[in-house]
Amino acid sequence: MKYNARRRSVISAILAALVLLGAVSMPCMQTEVNAVTQAEINAKKNEKAALQTKIKDQQTKMNALANEKAAMTEQKQALDEQQELMVQQLNVVKEELEMYRQMIVEKEEEARIAQENADYQLEQYKLHLRNMEEENLSNMYMDLLFSSEDFSDLITRIDTISEIMEYDTRVRNNYLQAKADALTAKEEYEAAAAELEVKEVELNEEITSIEGELTTLQTQLEALQSDINGYASVIAEYEAAENAIDAQIKKMTEELKAQQTPPTATGSYTWPTPSCKIITSRYGNRTIELYGYERFHAGVDIGASMGAAIVAADGGTVTVSTYGGGYGNYVMINHGEGRVTLYGHMSARAVSAGATVTKGQVIGYVGSTGNSTGPHLHFEVRVNGSCVNPLQYFSGYTFYNC
Repeated sequence: MKYNARRRSVISAILAALVLLGAVSMPCMQTEVNAVTQAEINAKKNEKAALQTKIKDQQTKMNALANEKAAMTEQKQALDEQQELMVQQLNVVKEELEMYRQMIVEKEEEARIAQENADYQLEQYKLHLRNMEEENLSNMYMDLLFSSEDFSDLITRIDTISEIMEYDTRVRNNYLQAKADALTAKEEYEAAAAELEVKEVELNEEITSIEGELTTLQTQLEALQSDINGYASVIAEYEAAENAIDAQIKKMTEELKAQQTPPTATGSYTWPTPSCKIITSRYGNRTIELYGYERFHAGVDIGASMGAAIVAADGGTVTVSTYGGGYGNYVMINHGEGRVTLYGHMSARAVSAGATVTKGQVIGYVGSTGNSTGPHLHFEVRVNGSCVNPLQYFSGYTFYNC
């Protein structure tokens, strides 16, 4: 158990040493992209132009489908209106047909009732005659005639008897005529109903035909919309790719601009810490004595005191001003022509990314942020992305314990 505990303690110590070693050795970190050329930007612009051509082609095809869909939609709308009109006509025909059928039933009923009344009247007439025979009413008529007071009275009595006989006949004939009229009207109604039934069938057939056309058109419209959606999806993908290329072009253009020599650059360097020229850690491989590891040191450490001013070694554009990694607070300046300087472990930064600075301008203050064992400035010089020995550009410095 003690062995395992000791082993874990050793492993933890080694890991801690490796972390510290990586921190204090400060290798040349890749904090900037490779140089960008105008040819690369032009190639991206050509990609964008090709995408725009594809988008235009897809848009043309989609517009053609949209026009076709619009024409088909208009056709469908006309058919919808035609169908609606025919349905209205069909409803009117059905209402008329129902009325005629009801009227036919009514006339049938009228004819039946008229026939019944005529039959009844005939039976009454026959009954009347039988009663006359049975009760010898004919003698009563004769007595009625011969008992007339005078000729005028006789004529009046004869007319009365005739009217009684004619009344029975007339009533029956009226009922028979009413039956005949009802049957005639019924036949007329039946003829009209037959015509309406034919019209009803025709309208139903036309409506069914239109419904078939509408179904076909709806299927075609859905297929067109599916194709339009397909083109729209492709266009959206192309536009997303175009936007991505736009962002790349913008970024590359900014990087190219940053690579170009800023107007404030002089092409030579001034010492970054005017208050101190003592080098406490050299450029190149060095040994971390505490753990016995040798690591590459990408710059030089200048032993300036806490809060001492740090100035730009040359004029240029600030490309980085942030806190990150083992550098703590650090600033990077692009001086053009592939030349970049880096200033690490600042206690505070005095410039922001994107700012233009002049040679000797204060850009921050000495500190011990990040992976640092005490106040100092970690200073790097890079050429075309590679770290070089900063001291080759200076003189008058001294070494202390390194």
